[in-house]
Amino acid sequence: MKPKPITVVALACATLSLILAPSTAGASIHPDAREIIDTHINAIGGKKLLESFQHRVLKGTLSMPAQGMTLSMTAYIQAPNRMAVHTDLPGMGVSRSGFDGVTGWEQNPITGFRTIEGDELHQLKRHSNIAMELHLESLYESIVRLEDEDGFKVLELTSTNGKSERWFFDAKTHRLAKTDMVMDAGPMGSIPVQVFVEDYRPVDGLMIAFRTVLKNPAFEAITQYTSITHPDTLDPALFKAPDPSKSE
Repeated sequence: MKPKPITVVALACATLSLILAPSTAGASIHPDAREIIDTHINAIGGKKLLESFQHRVLKGTLSMPAQGMTLSMTAYIQAPNRMAVHTDLPGMGVSRSGFDGVTGWEQNPITGFRTIEGDELHQLKRHSNIAMELHLESLYESIVRLEDEDGFKVLELTSTNGKSERWFFDAKTHRLAKTDMVMDAGPMGSIPVQVFVEDYRPVDGLMIAFRTVLKNPAFEAITQYTSITHPDTLDPALFKAPDPSKSE
């Protein structure tokens, strides 16, 4: 039996929740929220180090335990706002998705080519840069601090298209630990999810999460990276939408 089609780009974007892209809006950030963000930036390596990396390659697996599915995945990120995700679908080929700075797209061997639009495109734009922490003002209309909850410092972020998220920062490590959000999953619709950000490890001086767990009452998706590197260059063709008339 063939696995049910999945929108790989939606799952990848949700689990790459630390990667956001700059835009032209300007957020209103409450001073208490600004302090939490700045403390988080310092805890994972600092502003100067975050700004120094232009390319990132993440290799690992995307698994959905309830479906008995584990897929190999590679994500490519290039500053300021380009991303591509390649996922192997056993027996069917490679699903490719990406954002070239303007256009979001997905080429799936099951469902074919589609252009990403609407709220899903807004979401993709917010997940297409290496150093999202440095660009929050340009991605959200407002960022406010809420009451602490179970040992976490909590922020509420409202995006430029009116969607709200809650981010939970560990009070001891000051690193992002989880988010509550509504994932825009294309054909799958809007899905409320929690994304747990785990297994921080040092990579070239930065602390980067190697594991994210996306949970919803109907499913669970786990991204586990085995390798995260910062190459000097990446092929620009990775981010360009393919010709939809050509199949895999």
